Amino acid sequence: FWQESSTPAGRCECWLVGSLEQCARSSGPRSNRTNAKRLADHAAAAQQQHRLRSQSSMRLLWLVAAAGGAGLAAGLAPPGALFLGIDLSTQSCTAVVVDDRLDVVHRHSVNFDERFPEYGTESGYHAGEEGTATSPVAMWLDGLDCVLDELPESLLQQVDAISFSGQQHGAVYWSSEAARLLKGPQKGEDEEYIESELTTKHRVKPTRGLRGGLRERLVPGAFSLTDAPIWADASTQDQCDALEDMLGGPEEVAKRTGSRAYARFTANQMAAVAYRDPGAWQRTAEVSLVSAFGPSVLCGAITPVDASDSTGTNVGMLHDRKWGARCTEAYGAMPGVGGAEAFRRRLGASPVNPGTEVGRVAPWVCRRFGFRGSGRTISQPPPSVFVGAGDNPSTAAGLGLSMPGDVALSLGTSDTFMAVSKQANPQLEGHVFASCTQPGEFLALLCYANGGPSRERIKRDLLGPKASWDEFGRALKRAPPGNGGILGLELANAEITPVISRTGRFFVDGDDRALRLGDGEADPSSIACRAVVEGRFLSMRGRGAALGVDASGGRILAAGGAAKSPEIVQVAADVLSAPVYAADVPDAAALGAAFRAAHGAAGGGASFD
Repeated sequence: FWQESSTPAGRCECWLVGSLEQCARSSGPRSNRTNAKRLADHAAAAQQQHRLRSQSSMRLLWLVAAAGGAGLAAGLAPPGALFLGIDLSTQSCTAVVVDDRLDVVHRHSVNFDERFPEYGTESGYHAGEEGTATSPVAMWLDGLDCVLDELPESLLQQVDAISFSGQQHGAVYWSSEAARLLKGPQKGEDEEYIESELTTKHRVKPTRGLRGGLRERLVPGAFSLTDAPIWADASTQDQCDALEDMLGGPEEVAKRTGSRAYARFTANQMAAVAYRDPGAWQRTAEVSLVSAFGPSVLCGAITPVDASDSTGTNVGMLHDRKWGARCTEAYGAMPGVGGAEAFRRRLGASPVNPGTEVGRVAPWVCRRFGFRGSGRTISQPPPSVFVGAGDNPSTAAGLGLSMPGDVALSLGTSDTFMAVSKQANPQLEGHVFASCTQPGEFLALLCYANGGPSRERIKRDLLGPKASWDEFGRALKRAPPGNGGILGLELANAEITPVISRTGRFFVDGDDRALRLGDGEADPSSIACRAVVEGRFLSMRGRGAALGVDASGGRILAAGGAAKSPEIVQVAADVLSAPVYAADVPDAAALGAAFRAAHGAAGGGASFD
């Protein structure tokens, strides 16, 4: 349904966000006007005027993906075709199947902690000492095995194309035996059955075709590390510092790769593995991002990464979409790596463009799961496999972001701002990735650690422990747009955008003064609610403008728990000066992978739109 609403012009000023955040960083109550003015300059350059004026109306559309797949590529797919998208995320493996109209016809998910408790993971990974974070590769294979095994065989026989989404920055480390093992059992091996407690305990129905599973075939021989470093790893700051020192500072790293050096990024993890575990590094023949790991398993050969995911490594170049020679030299000079050539060899093939076919499902995998090319369809070619992408770009594709100016807001536990752009302007805060849907375009991304829990804390503390989100919405409406210049920052946890190590509750007024609400305000609870919500969207607008994003000419797609609140998305529309479409899109990353499979199957030159 469509819902029309209107608000008077707002008068919030972007520079107050910088002032507020500096206040939160400092130990005293005063803020730093220099940082605030810098943010104001970024916003002014992009918006042509310093003060925000909200649009006169906001359109709110609730989209249900299950009722129709957004029609991004309707008409491009052959009649009767099915397309499979698989998301290997931190906590689960999820499959979504769409038809030739891009309507969802089936979805299935396996949660790692619930399905495989014997691995001992929490939220899908192991948190180790000194900030390390890893996930068992065997668990990923079991998850993929179960998801495919539990999909109806009638659907698998009709699948024409497959693509993957994978948690960004995580990677698997292949051994020299990987190429042989990925090819699958050779003649005479097909009848071999490998006894496994996991196979007998956790397969919910008899395996099809080939006995045994993916893990039984590949673990441990195909991997030099059985526990893969993932995005939650924070243990590689030494490698980050070394990269920025050797390349001339964080600005230069961001200019080349789209982001300054981040501890969770893949190349820094690789250099850390080389230093901490020389034996594993020596046994490593190649490293694959998670988005390339899935296609490699299905194709029976190590496949390349796409350009969008390569730019989440600190070694993939943002503009020419290749592995960077200067970054490779820097990593090669780090302790234990063994030189630039040793590092470059482990990166594998050069990144490829969106929509690139990287292979077909291997015969042994077809027999194992019943894909076309086995059984009664043995005379037909197996499904094509198209290059995977990271979960953030794939989520953008699943939400329908495709045109420059389009913005996606994910308002969940954390808050994420993603925007399509034809221009790239990397900053020290936020990221710019290559697009996973259109060559030559970019995806700007901001991630805030404090999302839903901070809004929940404000609601509980100021409106009462039993207050509903409807009451929170009514409190937002009681305070006027602009909030009299008052902005708030609620930090339940340390923040990453910008980096703030403190926690707490902070407010500033329109004159850049730290403020304690309740000192004379008629309705402090409503002012506080609006201050925090407006402050977040103003930060997104200012920092998005610095990354080269102007949302005022496009559309905003909002997902996540807070997107269910008409009052919160109204504030987003007012601040970002664009219509907001609140979307209920479950499993958006897997859906984006299915859309990208359809896009790839449509052939060269087809637009993702």
